[in-house]
This record gives sequence, C-alpha cells and structure tokens, in this order.
Amino acid sequence: MGNNISPETFIKFYTIDEACMRLRCGRTTIYKHLDSGRLEAIKVGGKTLILHDDLIYFIKCSPKYK
Repeated sequence: MGNNISPETFIKFYTIDEACMRLRCGRTTIYKHLDSGRLEAIKVGGKTLILHDDLIYFIKCSPKYK
C-alpha cells in the first residue's frame, strides 16, 4: 500500500538548538522568550519543540531595530 501523504502535510517544528541556529542566539535567550510568553512551544515526550509558524510569528512581532 502506498503512502499518499505529501511532505507539506507534516507540521514543521524546531528543537531548541535548531531555533537557536535559526535566530543565531543562545539557548538562554530562547528560554527567556519562552518564559516571558513571547515565544510559544510544545512538549513532546521530554523534548521542547517550537512550531515553525510560532517562530515566524515571534520574528514578525519582535520590535524593529532603531
């Protein structure tokens, strides 16, 4: 039986380390934003995962550099 699920169907997410690489920041910065509620994440097992859409929203809502 074939698998008819396209790759676009899967939810894209990042681990904390992957989010750090994307934002070019450290783990402490990511956790600071998670603790403040500015960035959202989910827990799956023991892993903290940040959904792609949540990371993009966080970036778009971040203050502009003056």
